[in-house]
Amino acid sequence: MKLRGIHILLILILSLLLCRCFLSNTVEGLESKIEHDEYTGPAGDHVDTYKNVDVDTKRHNHIRPHPHGIPGSQIPEEDKDLYILKSQIVPPVCPACPTTSACPRQKPCPACPPCARCPEPSFECKKVPNYSSNQNDYLPRPILTDFSQFGM
Repeated sequence: MKLRGIHILLILILSLLLCRCFLSNTVEGLESKIEHDEYTGPAGDHVDTYKNVDVDTKRHNHIRPHPHGIPGSQIPEEDKDLYILKSQIVPPVCPACPTTSACPRQKPCPACPPCARCPEPSFECKKVPNYSSNQNDYLPRPILTDFSQFGM
């Protein structure tokens, strides 16, 4: 039996439906499973209760930045190896430029020879068209001003 276009379409639709059925327990970003209840006491005070709250303190423990850096007391013990003191940082240093006395040449460079005079031209160059060549791209094309004799 050959697979035709309708068979491939049905297989695609069925696979999408089955994937939707088996993967329906995914949590989307804007949905929350936290249940919120509010009770009012006899004195008029309100109490909020929450169920299914994520109490992972490592994920929600934010360290606020301090203008002078983070104090050592706020750094978790397992993250202390990620920090370094400013006094332990070695700044990059550019290498020193070599001195002119280290140059191996002892004598100064010789002066350049003076420019020679240009000879006077003994002939003039003019552009003269060569009508016997096969390159007709550069030649002017004749234009008809009278169409009475055209095509005869």
